[in-house]
Amino acid sequence: MRGLFRHTVFLLLLFFGGISAIRAEGKVILGLGGDVLVPDAEFEKSYNTGFGGSFEAHYALAPRVSLGLSTGYFSWNGKTVDGSPVPAYKGAPLDLSLRVYLLRPGPGVGMYLFGRGGVFFSTIESADGVPGSSATDGSYAGGLGFEFPLGEGRTAIDISGRYDVIAASGKTIRNIGLRVGVTLPVSE
Repeated sequence: MRGLFRHTVFLLLLFFGGISAIRAEGKVILGLGGDVLVPDAEFEKSYNTGFGGSFEAHYALAPRVSLGLSTGYFSWNGKTVDGSPVPAYKGAPLDLSLRVYLLRPGPGVGMYLFGRGGVFFSTIESADGVPGSSATDGSYAGGLGFEFPLGEGRTAIDISGRYDVIAASGKTIRNIGLRVGVTLPVSE
């Protein structure tokens, strides 16, 4: 757990340090949100719905295209399978993403498709909270999102759905994810 916490703190520092370096003329949007991840396929047999939070930053390459970086922290509690408790699965992703707006009628309003890929730093904890194994695996996702204005300017509510895949050692972890967050322009 301590190692995963250090990874998460490092990723957040890297994330926000990078944003400070590329801040330019209102082209950077930051996002903070809460995530719900419903296990799919084999993962569903051993784990309950996961929860977490995510941080995103997007740099506008063109009016309808942005390049992004995201990180966060997610946790799934294990179920009891055949009388034995399954250890908790926790992790922190670091992903690069591409967002393409299908509709963009105004600032803070739009419908978009996105794809992302990167790494997922994970740890498995026993039922009594003792840290177990940790790994760094590949991850990718694709989805659809909507932005709705929140007041004036480009601040918006951001709602997205996605299909997440973590290519973990020896297995593939699949989730259907829902994220509800807020996006904030770095400078207007």
